[in-house]
Amino acid sequence: MDRQEALLRIENERNRQELLKEQGKFDHTLSDIIPWADKYTILGEEFGEIARAIQNRDFDNLKDELTQVAALCLAWLETP
Repeated sequence: MDRQEALLRIENERNRQELLKEQGKFDHTLSDIIPWADKYTILGEEFGEIARAIQNRDFDNLKDELTQVAALCLAWLETP
C-alpha cells in the first residue's frame, strides 16, 4: 500500500465514523468536545485491538485497526 492509498483509507474511515455518529451508533467522535481522558480511553481501546491483531497474526485485520487508530487521531486533531 502506498501513502496515497493509506491516506485515502484513513479519510474513508474518518467519514465512516461521522456517519455512524449520525446514525446513532456512536454518541460522539473524537472531533467532538469531550474530555481528553475520554478521548484517550477510546484511543487506548482501539490501540489494544492492534495488539490483539498482532498477537493473533491477523495481518488483514491489523491494517483495518491501524486505519481506525489513525482516523481517531485525525478526529482528535480536528477538535475545535
